[in-house]
Amino acid sequence: MHVRRRLFSAALAFAGAPQRLKVGDALPSMQGHDLTGRAVTIPAPGAPRPTLLILGFTRNTQADAEHWEAVAGRATKVDSTLEWFVMPMIGSKGWLFSGFIDGSMRSQSTPEQQRHTMSYYRDVGMWKRLTGYTRGDDAVLIVLGADGRVSWLGAGPHSEATEKALLEALRTVYLIPMVLPPI
Repeated sequence: MHVRRRLFSAALAFAGAPQRLKVGDALPSMQGHDLTGRAVTIPAPGAPRPTLLILGFTRNTQADAEHWEAVAGRATKVDSTLEWFVMPMIGSKGWLFSGFIDGSMRSQSTPEQQRHTMSYYRDVGMWKRLTGYTRGDDAVLIVLGADGRVSWLGAGPHSEATEKALLEALRTVYLIPMVLPPI
């Protein structure tokens, strides 16, 4: 049994199956629309600025995603060039209901939140593998440099240690101070 698993894993690796992202890796392209209807490509073509991605794979991630969204909003007050997206990772099965799902989120969001929320309806299994996602309630955080490469990866529920590491990563790529104004 173990031999078969190893052979299968080796075959996937040989076939070019995506491996877990590491710092320095180029992020595969993600395309969709934010809740205002604006077309979004991440990383942006030409990558005009670094980007923070907050990925949530289940509804239980919402509380942590909202916390990280607040951190990103505070950082935006310090450096308005900060680009960030909260990304509910819904998957292709949810696409049939995308109008209802996005409409529901839109009705519960401010215009600012709508510009920074992009539901993702494709390749969710691939993104789970790429990010090393393992727990249903964990938000996944990715900081991209201006070159579209991963500068920092984090996951889990909010903690002071993770917030400090995220702010250090943002300070490095955005040159913003680590201490943000209060919410």
